Amino acid sequence: MKASYTKLSSGDWGMKIMGDDVEAGDTVPVRKKDGSVNHETIDRIIYENGGYFICTIKKPQDAGNYSELKYRQARDDDRPLNPIRWNEEYQMYADHAESMGLPVKSFEEWR
Repeated sequence: MKASYTKLSSGDWGMKIMGDDVEAGDTVPVRKKDGSVNHETIDRIIYENGGYFICTIKKPQDAGNYSELKYRQARDDDRPLNPIRWNEEYQMYADHAESMGLPVKSFEEWR
């Protein structure tokens, strides 16, 4: 299976997938232009033709958490691994959430 990112008509990022037996809910490795690989979950298949698929990417349940997760290395209790860096990590989260127009949690709520 080969998968890469593509911009959908909605403006969101989706995936182009070449392969067989692709279904919603499957997690697939998606190669980026720089050669690195992300694992994305298929939300819906919006186009299919002979082993070629265009799919939407499943987003986290809470869009506010997406900003946090993007910049935080999480563990079971969802805190960064290094508490000494919490202020720095929180500022990165807050800046990103603000730039995306998302509500910013207080430091206490974020911890």
